[in-house]
Order: sequence, then C-alpha cells, then structure tokens
Amino acid sequence: MDKRIHFLLASLPLLQGVSAADVAQILDHVGYELRNTTAGRRIILQGDTCQHLTFLVEGSLQADCRSADDRYTFTETLQAPLVVEPDVLYGIQRQYACTYTTTSDCVVLTLPKNDVNQMLASIEVFRLNYLNLLSTLAIRRREATQPQEGASLRSRLIRFLANHASVPSGHKHFSIRMSDIGDYLGVSRVLVSDVLHELATDQLLSIGRAGIEIPALERLVTDNKT
Repeated sequence: MDKRIHFLLASLPLLQGVSAADVAQILDHVGYELRNTTAGRRIILQGDTCQHLTFLVEGSLQADCRSADDRYTFTETLQAPLVVEPDVLYGIQRQYACTYTTTSDCVVLTLPKNDVNQMLASIEVFRLNYLNLLSTLAIRRREATQPQEGASLRSRLIRFLANHASVPSGHKHFSIRMSDIGDYLGVSRVLVSDVLHELATDQLLSIGRAGIEIPALERLVTDNKT
C-alpha cells in the first residue's frame, strides 16, 4: 500500500477514524481517482449533477456561487482537507450550488456514487461520519431560517452574510447591491449602507465598487454574538 495515499485518505473528512484495514479495502476495491491539479483549473461547475463524492486533499479552492434569482454572487476560499457539497450526492436536488476552481496546486480525490454506497454499507465509521456531517449541515440550515425576533439590523445583516458560507471562517466576497440587501432584509438601502459603514469602521469588512470584502468571517460572526 502507498503510505502517502493511506495517510491522505485517513486525514480526510468522513474517513477520520477508519481503520487501516478499511483504508486498504478502499484502495484495493473502490474505484477512486486521486489526481494532481494545478492552480486555475475549474473542477466543478455550478449546476452540474453530482455523480461523485469529491474531496480536496491538499491545496485550496475558490467557490463561486450565483444566487437563484441572479441578483448577487458570493465567493469564498476553502482550504484542504474538505469534502465538497456532500449533501448533493443523494436526494432530489443533486446539482452543485457553486463553481469550484483551484487557487493553488491541489490534490483532489473522487469516489463514484456506487462505491460510496458500498462504503456506507460496509464501513460503519464512514457511515457514522457521513450521517454526522449531514446532520450538522441540516442543523445549520435550520438555524439560518429561524426568525430573529427583536434582533438589530446589524445582527440581521451579519447573519445574512454569514449564512452563505460553507465554512464559518476565512475570506469571503459578495458582489451585491445595497438595495438588494435591503430588499432581502425588508429595509431601505440607506439603512443597509449605514450598518455596512459601521462594520467597515469596526474593520470587520470593507466596501468597494466590486462589492463587500470580508477578510475573516469568524471575526464578523463573533461580533454578532457579542
């Protein structure tokens, strides 16, 4: 067995805690593809049907997501190790929500759906890891839709920005008009502008003609809890 591949697999989300024997089984019997990819290569297009479980093993990706109503785009940088949109492999909606492009030299692992089915049936730790990840995603999305009775506009705006992220940390970018944010939150453009400039003064984000830059989402999220 290639020790490097063994180490890479064992460090991935969903595979952490899987025994050496099960990792060997994956290498011997599962139709995985492990490939090196240079920076600037698009590996997934928004709207593509998910046929594989995709892991970012090494490197970083840029995720670009366009809203369903075509009014804004959201961009975030994602670091390995990472499993890409694990919830779209099963269910009614199986289209990717974002386009993913490598921003560094990367190692990408893909597992065909049939082999994922086999692993779910035969490797208990993998099955539990997958269920735990899906449960976490479901809880986050449920919390995102809960009403914020009595919340300030600052808190609501931070929540709107943060809820788009697949990971609650790192650099994020919105290309969006203040008037559209106002429409989503049910307030005027002027009020949105006032709050965004407050956040910019607090150095939690910056505002420019290209949109809203959030250098570290974790700082913005922490501010929302204070």
